[in-house]
Amino acid sequence: NSAVVSVCAILLTLAVSVHAGYAAARWRFRGKQSLMFFILSMGMIPGICILVPIYLLVSRLGLYDTYVGLVLVYAAWQIPTAVWVMRGFLEVLPRELEEAAYVDGCTRSTAFYRIVLPLTQPGIAAVAILVFIYVWNDFLIAYALTISDNMRLIQSGLYLYVTQSGIEWASLMAAAIAALVPPVLAFILLQSRFIQGLTRGAVK
Repeated sequence: NSAVVSVCAILLTLAVSVHAGYAAARWRFRGKQSLMFFILSMGMIPGICILVPIYLLVSRLGLYDTYVGLVLVYAAWQIPTAVWVMRGFLEVLPRELEEAAYVDGCTRSTAFYRIVLPLTQPGIAAVAILVFIYVWNDFLIAYALTISDNMRLIQSGLYLYVTQSGIEWASLMAAAIAALVPPVLAFILLQSRFIQGLTRGAVK
């Protein structure tokens, strides 16, 4: 369950943040800096502060206790940070690459998908790992927006081992260790691209 929600949240976050980050990096318009600050500030709000409005909204949309509701909330929560990471990374890429593609007859969209997007793989990997770790380790949202045992994600599922009769320590520790494996493997496999994406993007 956690893997499915994580992958869907990553794909949705990337679909929005890559395009929004490109627009923020390449287009100039009035109020751009204020808009970017507003986008970043949305990601700074603690989840507990708006958990009740999120719960009411998801419930009214009929998405409570569904994976769709979780994916939408997680993606919306991570998109502001992801936009800033992608914007910083895309600003490093020289405009001459796109201009050369225009000379060869490419449109802006064609140049983006054929030239720019393949070069943003480190930034995409950085965003993917950040979203994956956030979704995988989240307890608050997953616990508040689900009620069925079969809908629980990994972290909220661990809480099921805390019962009225006591804590099932053996099962809890085994499940906790198993929950650590996917994030560690993901970071090891994408470590170089993750570091490259952050140092060339977000740090700048």
